[in-house]
Amino acid sequence: MQEYFSFDIGYRENEFVECINEEQFIEEINKLCKYSIEKINDFKHKFENINNAEKIILKHNFTSDELWGNYHRAIISGLNGNNKKLNKYFNKLLKESETNNKWIIELKNQVKELMDLANKNTNDFTERIKMIVMETRKLKKLEDKEIIIK
Repeated sequence: MQEYFSFDIGYRENEFVECINEEQFIEEINKLCKYSIEKINDFKHKFENINNAEKIILKHNFTSDELWGNYHRAIISGLNGNNKKLNKYFNKLLKESETNNKWIIELKNQVKELMDLANKNTNDFTERIKMIVMETRKLKKLEDKEIIIK
């Protein structure tokens, strides 16, 4: 797991704004705060449940589509109990990501484990995904939270 955050849906929303004085800076910050709140509320609505999330993630064009796009599509499909799609996307990831990079090898090993788990028991797969989220939160020094998938 990485020590940094990665936001795979969403990107830089505005161009750089150079401020020439404190008044302009305050005005720009207020605009950005208002826009950020709107964007957060939009994401909350779009991802309010697993079915909505799946529709968005399956259609989304990720920056690293062959690797992370397929990973995210497989995970959301598995969380929705669609192992056919999970296998399709994980297999694409395994075939397309040919490299000897240590982190990609680790990712591929995790993908194989997750595929095996999902194909044996969907509930165990879901619990493993929750565990991965909790471990990641811990690494980022975020508070413990119950992970609810609805």
